[in-house]
Amino acid sequence: TQFGPTNTLLVHARSAFRDEDIVLTNNMPFVSDRWSFAFNGELRGVRVKAKGRTGAARIWNLIQRAHRTSGLSMSEAVTRTVAMLQKRSEYIRAVNILLTDGNQVILHSTFNESPDYFTLHQHAAADGSLIVTSSEPFDLSHAFPTTGGMSPEWRPVGNRATLAW
Repeated sequence: TQFGPTNTLLVHARSAFRDEDIVLTNNMPFVSDRWSFAFNGELRGVRVKAKGRTGAARIWNLIQRAHRTSGLSMSEAVTRTVAMLQKRSEYIRAVNILLTDGNQVILHSTFNESPDYFTLHQHAAADGSLIVTSSEPFDLSHAFPTTGGMSPEWRPVGNRATLAW
């Protein structure tokens, strides 16, 4: 597949939860209007009503509903949705959200266990021209040779953080 020029790229690879509902429409990123959304995490005993075939699709629909019906910015809608999920879930193992409209990026990370697995990591170019967010650090020197062949410094995203840029 060929893609046109872009300033923002959102890629998500996942394994199916319990190997259930393995169909193309359940794969992220989910796209609606101009926003693209990806989720990684696990919630148990969630008591909310939302459309969607998977938990991730339901969370995405909750965020969109908060954005549309309350007049909140997308970042505020993410914060409100995560707060609601915290109140209405028996247990949250993790909620990692990344969404973008191609200009703005919003990231939220919360985890209550397995920090080695759920901590997100970021690399930012010194001039701010590039920000890469990943589930784990990796060598960017082949993709971005301007790093001089050295792996760039990755920084962990704090737990319970919401970032927008």
